[in-house]
This record gives sequence, structure tokens and C-alpha cells, in this order.
Amino acid sequence: MCSLAFSVSLNEAGSIAWALPMAANTSLLPSPQQLLGAADPSQLFLPGSTPKGSAQVPAAAALANATVVGLASQTAYTLVLSARDAASAPNYIPVLVTVQLTAPDVRPPTFTGGRSTAPHHCTM
Repeated sequence: MCSLAFSVSLNEAGSIAWALPMAANTSLLPSPQQLLGAADPSQLFLPGSTPKGSAQVPAAAALANATVVGLASQTAYTLVLSARDAASAPNYIPVLVTVQLTAPDVRPPTFTGGRSTAPHHCTM
């Protein structure tokens, strides 16, 4: 299994929401408002067991950090980000920000077969 750690900063205080669906499952992504508007991002409908979450950005240029664990090795994912400011009537980014990535191969090789290429001689 693999993990992904990422950091996001904004030009003002606000919040971010993120989801990490497998790249093949991005046809039903929520809008930025849906991704950020869910009281609990884990309740959003996304295909399969899509990891998702949110974080506060307390001030301009401050970092919001997240770590996602349990990603499948050699699998393509799309990191989906949305953000809004802290205004009483929040301003949302107009589109989701997406980043394509592939989890690295962390599995060791396995033997798939073998054969001898030289004759064997035994003497006693």
C-alpha cells in the first residue's frame, strides 16, 4: 500500500476539501460547492471507497496538510481540490483543481518460473 501527503495554501483564510478517486472513476465528480458544502466530506457520493476530507487554512499563505493512506500500488488517481474563503457569504473557486498521479510500485518482484539451461551431472 502507498500513501500521499500534500499541502495547500490559499491567498486568504478559508478552507479546502479534497477527494482522491481512481482516475477511471472521475466521471461523477461533485461541483466545488458540493465538495466543500458537505458538512462531512466522507458522506459525498463518489465511486468506490474514495478517500476524501477537508482542512482549514487559517491565514493567507498558511498551509493545510493532508495525508492519504491505503492507496493501491501502480494505480492512477486524480487528486481533486476545491477551496472557499472565510467570508460570511463564501466565495468558491469556480472549478475543481485536479492533479493526475500514479501510486508507485512498492511490491517486490516474484518468481514466475524458471528452468535450468545446463545439464545436471551427479557422481558418487
